[in-house]
Amino acid sequence: MGSIYLLRHAKAAAALPGQRDFERSLDSRGRETAQTLGITIMANGISPDLVICSPSKRTRETLAIICEFFAFEVETRFQETLFTDEWPSYLSALQTSGEVSSVMLIGHNPAIEETALQLANNGNRDALKALYAGFAPCSMGIFSIETPLSELKPRKAFLENFLIDGIMTTH
Repeated sequence: MGSIYLLRHAKAAAALPGQRDFERSLDSRGRETAQTLGITIMANGISPDLVICSPSKRTRETLAIICEFFAFEVETRFQETLFTDEWPSYLSALQTSGEVSSVMLIGHNPAIEETALQLANNGNRDALKALYAGFAPCSMGIFSIETPLSELKPRKAFLENFLIDGIMTTH
């Protein structure tokens, strides 16, 4: 059995005139909620074997904040397609993550939300309700799977929990 953590980056500031979307930073609320998420990660012993992250500034900043709360150093890969592509690229990133049992993927909407919806076959009722309400910034779906990641298919994961602003929706 393995775990998948799908995380949407924390809240980003609006783009400045002439600034590319890729270069947007977290705003103060985003930094605060990423800290809250980090505390929740530490309190629940979440430490993935691998993090796959979009290379955008806001995803890298979210990652930097939460990494401070992992129990140990985690291998990180940056993947351009997580910024530019849709949910099939997110699924492919998970499937090709290698021989790990848990992976965190940090990306963007709408692809991260669509990936979560595509994966969830079933789940905790409160977590599913929160997911169906939308994938806000600094939300994270926690999924369990029965197969190796290389065999991951849509509708083959169980949504254990869903965090909003770094706070668990189920206890």
